[in-house]
Amino acid sequence: MTTRTAPQAAAAAAVAAAAAPRHPPANTDLIYHQTIIPTQKITHCVVGTFTLPGATDFVVVRHDTLELWTLHVDRNVAECIHSTRLFANIYQIATVPTIAAAGRSSAGHGGSGSAGILDTPSSDSVAMQRLAVTSETGCLVLLRYDLDEIPVPARLAQDPTSSNPKQDDNDEDEATRMRNTSMITSLRGKFVRVSEVVLGRSGARLTVPSARLAVDPLGRAVFVSALMRLKVLVPLRKHEEYYAQRGRRGSGGSLQEGAEEELLMLPPRGAEAGPEGAVMSTKRRPAIRDLMSFGSPVEAHRQTIIFFMCALDGATENATFATLEQEIPEAETLPSSADGSGNAAATSNVGAGQAFLRVNSSTRQTSHGKSGSSSSRSKQLVVYAFLAGLQQVQRTHLVSVPATAHRLIAVPAAPFGPGGVIVCTDAELIWYDLLPQLHGGGILGNSMSSSAPPLQTPLLSSGLSSVSLFKTAVPFPRRNDFREQLYDPMIISHAMTCVRNDFFMLLQDDQGDVFRISLTIMDVQRSYDALRMQQQQRRIGPPTGSVPPVSVPSPLTVTYFDTIPPTTVMVLFRRGFVFAASESSPTHGLYKIVKDGYRSDEEYILSRMRMVDQRHDSRRHEDGYDEETKGIILPTPLNSNLPSNPSAAAVTEEEEEEGTGVPRGGMMLPPSLPKAGGAAVLLPPPSSLPKTPQQQKGRVVPLFIPHPSLRHMVLLETYPSTPAITSFLVTIPQGEQDVEIHQERQQQQQQQQQQQQQQPHVQIDALVGRGSDSVLFHARYGYAARLESSFTLPAVFFHLIPLISATAMQQRWREMQMETKKTKNGGRYRSTAKNSSRLASSELWDDKLLLSTRQGTTVLSLALTGHVEPDTLSGFVTSEHTIAAGTLHYGVGYVQITPSCIVVLPYRTEQQQGAMGTRPMAESATWMHPHGKRILAAAVSGNTIVVSFAQGGGISSFDMGISGTRLQQLEAIPSFPHAPAISLLRDPDVESKQFNASLHPSLATSSVAMLAAIATASHEVYIVNPKKLREPLETIHCTADDNNGGIPPAIVSVLLTYLGRTGGVRRLFCFIGHIDGTVTRCELDAATYGVMDRAVLTCGSAPCQMIAGDGERACYVLCGEFNWRCDVRDGLPKTVPWRFPSPQVMYASFRRPPTFNASSTGSATTEVEMPTGAREELVLGVAGNTLSLFAAQQSGGTSTAETSLEYSFGHTPLSVAGRRLLQHPTRAEYLIVIGTEHRGYGVAALRRASAAAVAAAAEQQRRTQSNNMSDAADDAKNDTNNNKNSNMNSASSGVGIALDKPQRSLNHPDHYVSTLQLYNKRTDRLDPPLYFQEREAVLSAAVGSFVKDFGKEPVVVAGCAEQYTHGSGCGVGPSWTQGRLRAFRFVVSQPAAAGGGGSGTASTLRLEQLHDTLIAAAETSAEGLAGGTLAASYRAAPLLDYPSALHICPEVGLLFVGLGPENGLQVYAWGQRRFLRKRRLPKVPSRITAIETVFVSPPGAASATTATYAPDLFRCGPNSGNIAREKRLLIVCGTLDQSVFIATVQPGSGAGGSMSFLMLVARDAVPRSVTSVVCLDERTIAVADRFGSVAFLRLPQNARLGFAEPLHQMSDAELLEAERYAAHEQVLQEIAVHHTGQLVTALRVHDYDPSGGADPSLALRILFYATSLGTVGAYTPFVREEDAVFAAHLQPLVAAHIRCPLQEGSGHLPYNAAGRMTATAAAAVSPTPVHNVVEGDQAQLLLHASTSLFSTESKTEVEAELARQERVEAAQRKILGLPPRTWPVLAELVAKHRALVTLPP
Repeated sequence: MTTRTAPQAAAAAAVAAAAAPRHPPANTDLIYHQTIIPTQKITHCVVGTFTLPGATDFVVVRHDTLELWTLHVDRNVAECIHSTRLFANIYQIATVPTIAAAGRSSAGHGGSGSAGILDTPSSDSVAMQRLAVTSETGCLVLLRYDLDEIPVPARLAQDPTSSNPKQDDNDEDEATRMRNTSMITSLRGKFVRVSEVVLGRSGARLTVPSARLAVDPLGRAVFVSALMRLKVLVPLRKHEEYYAQRGRRGSGGSLQEGAEEELLMLPPRGAEAGPEGAVMSTKRRPAIRDLMSFGSPVEAHRQTIIFFMCALDGATENATFATLEQEIPEAETLPSSADGSGNAAATSNVGAGQAFLRVNSSTRQTSHGKSGSSSSRSKQLVVYAFLAGLQQVQRTHLVSVPATAHRLIAVPAAPFGPGGVIVCTDAELIWYDLLPQLHGGGILGNSMSSSAPPLQTPLLSSGLSSVSLFKTAVPFPRRNDFREQLYDPMIISHAMTCVRNDFFMLLQDDQGDVFRISLTIMDVQRSYDALRMQQQQRRIGPPTGSVPPVSVPSPLTVTYFDTIPPTTVMVLFRRGFVFAASESSPTHGLYKIVKDGYRSDEEYILSRMRMVDQRHDSRRHEDGYDEETKGIILPTPLNSNLPSNPSAAAVTEEEEEEGTGVPRGGMMLPPSLPKAGGAAVLLPPPSSLPKTPQQQKGRVVPLFIPHPSLRHMVLLETYPSTPAITSFLVTIPQGEQDVEIHQERQQQQQQQQQQQQQQPHVQIDALVGRGSDSVLFHARYGYAARLESSFTLPAVFFHLIPLISATAMQQRWREMQMETKKTKNGGRYRSTAKNSSRLASSELWDDKLLLSTRQGTTVLSLALTGHVEPDTLSGFVTSEHTIAAGTLHYGVGYVQITPSCIVVLPYRTEQQQGAMGTRPMAESATWMHPHGKRILAAAVSGNTIVVSFAQGGGISSFDMGISGTRLQQLEAIPSFPHAPAISLLRDPDVESKQFNASLHPSLATSSVAMLAAIATASHEVYIVNPKKLREPLETIHCTADDNNGGIPPAIVSVLLTYLGRTGGVRRLFCFIGHIDGTVTRCELDAATYGVMDRAVLTCGSAPCQMIAGDGERACYVLCGEFNWRCDVRDGLPKTVPWRFPSPQVMYASFRRPPTFNASSTGSATTEVEMPTGAREELVLGVAGNTLSLFAAQQSGGTSTAETSLEYSFGHTPLSVAGRRLLQHPTRAEYLIVIGTEHRGYGVAALRRASAAAVAAAAEQQRRTQSNNMSDAADDAKNDTNNNKNSNMNSASSGVGIALDKPQRSLNHPDHYVSTLQLYNKRTDRLDPPLYFQEREAVLSAAVGSFVKDFGKEPVVVAGCAEQYTHGSGCGVGPSWTQGRLRAFRFVVSQPAAAGGGGSGTASTLRLEQLHDTLIAAAETSAEGLAGGTLAASYRAAPLLDYPSALHICPEVGLLFVGLGPENGLQVYAWGQRRFLRKRRLPKVPSRITAIETVFVSPPGAASATTATYAPDLFRCGPNSGNIAREKRLLIVCGTLDQSVFIATVQPGSGAGGSMSFLMLVARDAVPRSVTSVVCLDERTIAVADRFGSVAFLRLPQNARLGFAEPLHQMSDAELLEAERYAAHEQVLQEIAVHHTGQLVTALRVHDYDPSGGADPSLALRILFYATSLGTVGAYTPFVREEDAVFAAHLQPLVAAHIRCPLQEGSGHLPYNAAGRMTATAAAAVSPTPVHNVVEGDQAQLLLHASTSLFSTESKTEVEAELARQERVEAAQRKILGLPPRTWPVLAELVAKHRALVTLPP
């Protein structure tokens, strides 16, 4: 991929380089990068209030993109209102509360009485929360969201002293007060950095604090940590004088804080920069930019690995955080520091309100002296408290937890919950109460302490309550499918919200099962009371027979809730909404909780199973299972101190550490403090616990059946996701391929596919997802419409007009009259406004449809139920076709315009008979031209009508008068030229303002003037006011320059509409459709109506018909078989393809009536009405006699989001997760899908499950029949038992989630299943899979032809590994038993003809296995290697290997197989029964993961000494022998961790009789973990590694690819030296490196010629890449020298003017490890500097007016500097006598490279 330079320009550039060394020529190796499909995978998500007080917002992170979404509770949809790409990987985000009552959820935290950092808000901005972000920049930043438009007050605020005391102000009314008193025009805005602190150097570093982030619930501090060692606490400071000082200084300038001693930090510079990860600060006078800012960081470093972190609620009066840590083994060599800190903490006073470290010093001494101690290797729950007065961070708790602990969840404190922290392990959930003295002996223990005997209270007060932690554990429920195998689920996400005086918490495991956690204050109090009674019994003695032992109930309960796809993050809102960001599913989901879940275990628990877990035992025996029935409790000895209930809470664990007397997994009690005047109370000795020599830990695990469908939640909306792409293919339809496809489709009569294939846009097919969520992903540029319903019409129609329901408009008017009457009578207006806002979004819909032909009109009535019926009573004219029609304001009637007249039809309902105060009906009228002129074109909008006439021209405008009921003519121009098209501006706000005029009289006077666009036959468009037709506001001339010369095309349509907003002002556009398939787009000034911008769009070759949309978001272009959608995205107008499942003759925007689903619950907090059709984009289309309703499939959630993707996605479910996607070499419509899934199900398991399901269904049917035959009384008596038995029997039979459905259970561990399938893109058909053998993994595949040995028909070769396991890491590598090569061929089958029509049926392909080749042990004798010892070692210990890479070279008919480092590269030829191994290259640097072949022209003239053809090895076909004889074959191999090497085939010497052999000729000097390799040309290759870098390497021209002399003339020493030099000294040149920031999984090269062969110089190769986050991007070369020069000067300017909000205050980027924002070195991520790649995504941002990265001033400076550099270069070239050249503009450069990947600009 190089830039082609003209020969004359190359010589001139050389002269310029010599004459002007300071200004070298442009680098011809520059590469342009652009993202085609950005990632839609969500990595982080937090809930907060960022836009308006009381708003339900949440922030979404998509790798390096920050998005702000708002949840519309009344419409059950979420909308993206802001999106900005930051070009820096975001690690963590957290919401920073600004007031203590952020949702009033923090009141009364633990009884401490602490208030938030801003508990008395002085403005509306105080109520908004802030966002803390950590990223790879090494900075912690605080962001605030600022609206572009400040809400305008719509009315005066209500006087609180005059409020009605009878009205109750609930939380919802107070939260919505801002929205009721203000008119919000738009929520658009941007995030502004208000504070920052530098924590370390940038890049992916283990020891820079950024990976873990937690914020105090009261907003007092932020705790940040790295993955290991470093932890930093950053306090938050408040600035109460911010608004006062800003008011005195004005809005401009920065504010200096005078009295603040603590200052912000600057990043370390030069010698001030300390070691990596060290936090160094330089004090300065900071500028106050917000109400709060970061203080000076406080370090809390320790030699530990940090697994998780959370902020605790109400634990102490200080900011408290909990971490899950594990000590690093190197820390054991420093006992002095560790013991010192431990002893110091242990000797500190233990009292109320004082911090202390609860750790056992003897345990730590034992661990230092005994390296094998389990306590030193176990994880620890550590609690840190920040002492603001001392500016110190102290550890207050240190508790050992199980080794499988992986997540911490903070429990809300009073009044919502008991506080504390939940530790999630693989086996159970453990809750630790960090304040047992509060719950056990304080507030919640008064009842016990008052009734307890005096002799028993000292035990609890001094021995237990004040120094111990209350701990309870509950086993985690498991699926019934895991009855026979050991699998403990892992918690991957959780969500929580506080409602009233309780909290609602959901957890999800890696299977997708969602569980609800219940932990109430009352249950905790009951457990403490029972624990006191148990301690009293222990003190008294063993209970007698009359007194039963006391069991301690567990306050923590876990119940199964529902099953959804596994998520990366899950958030829960107060109104019961759940946003689930999917991990591997192709869609995210917005859910609504409709039920609280199960109330008891008996409702869903099938049975309970006794499982013995020996995870803590070094022998690790197999776990045993003991099935139990429901309700049985494990027996416990009477004299045991353990509770009888296995899930009971206790202070001590079941097992102790050996030799320490400390409860295992618990916490060591500090030494008892002696009291004055009394002896210390001693605890029972640990030896009193009965303990067997080999005691096994066991638990009772409840088993349940997952729901096959949602039961407690409802899926409301889905949003697209891009899971990890394992393999993909890119297709760009071009000339010859289109002709072939077109001919085949004509034979098959499939017009639908013909239309889609003819649109020249990039198409991407990829394998995404894992497990049961695996799909074959189809992405195409443009939007796709989904067919929802269709209706057969009585005739063929070509035009349709939907009409707004007059009934809905009149109903809305009557409701507003009632609201007005209540307001005037002193009623409550606030609730009225809230109800009206809910109705205003969904009360208007279309209920009539006018279908026209050339002969007449048909009227259809659209009922609320969805039925379509003919309407013969409305009075519309049906004898003529309808030109235009509409509904009058307030629903008083309809207007119909035919070629002969204008008809006004009144509309009256039965409810209006005798009704008082209703609007009068329109007067029936028919208007005809006085001279009999026929109407040529017309437009209707509300009460305004504009028509043009045919004979002699002329135009007229009409209105319905002041009363809105009588038709009257406004103005007429008889001499106006012919006007074939007219458009009236539709204002969406008018529909809402007309109803609010009575309530707000000011709205009626501030209405926007009506505009009309009139297109004439003289190629002119006039923008006029219908009331003043003779005074045009603007004239648009469509000249020949707009269409590349010639006669201007005729105008066939015009559309005047609003599209998008900029700075709160709606943008006005005029679209002019021409007869030649072009559209002229003009943007008009909203105030003066002058043309601001102009562009010509080519939409096809047919006449362009403009179709109006909703008047605010989108409009459409119909150009023959092509359809386009026009909107504004990211501030730029876009025209995107719009596809239908079948071609439509005409379509129009449609609004259907809202549907309401009644909720099953009657709770006041549950939504009773759930509108499901709000804000959706619907289109009614007509094609022939079929009327169809289509819904837009957009990828940004709601159709109002400007940040949604411009792609349409399709999915084909796969039975096994896809691993490799190949394309048939000669039949491009066939794709080969190779699936390999870990823990998947084979064909035998699926058959057993299917048989079990059939048997269960038969058993259920038999049981139902037997129940029907029984008596009614018996049925009523046994109804409950039958349901329970049915549930158990169905589960035991295997009924639940089917194995071929999503969210299925995993199979046995270390079990692989592989399949092979064919997919036909043309017919969208996926053939049934061909299963490989059980436990066989397909790890590589290739497709190609062996022309000489097998023919031209391609063959699929799969590389398999038997009994393959990938290993668990940490020294445990993969293992296998044997490797195989399986070959499959394509068999063409002709389907049986049906009905004698077999001549037109298409043939289909299927796969059939040919032979199987075993990868045998390496044998040295056949390879000619010297040394019998080596051969003997191979025979003694055969190196069994598996093929990790395959490649078929059809030119030479060979199969190249990549193996491990010992076996290296092997070459196979085709055989009748198996592949035949021919050559072998052992001892390669590392395992080969990718293989590519390329033929390179040898330097110089070919001679006998430079022979490249190997006749003894090559199997060339009749047409492929020339290239193998003229060029040398190079084999490019990518390795696991040693980058790439290049090998070649060295021909043998005929004179000496030697055979050809493989020889390594070049390598890459930089070690890379290669994931994919492709060849761009003869000597250039592209390499992708695991760290997100794409490197472009080139083989030097002077590289030695062979030997200078014949082999038989060279000595052994000369031969060895030549091989050594070629293998080690010849290094590939690195010409460019780019860092994508994501793991690149696949690379693909596609040849594309934009000119279609007319200009060979434009033919190029485009490199596409895919990542693990679903991103697809492209690298394109620069075709013109001027483009490369312009880009070379543009890149440093972009790097100098970019401003990232995630960086420190200076704004410049001194060091960026990602290498995507500057051209500096990226040593932390990429081993080499990023260079010679122009970031096109940043260039596109420069085209915007103002973004978060580039300001308007920056854009101006860049343009000025580019112009100056262009003038300087022009002067230099003039002095040197070089021909002048003109640089392109930025917009031209961006558009050109987007066109190279067939994307419109």
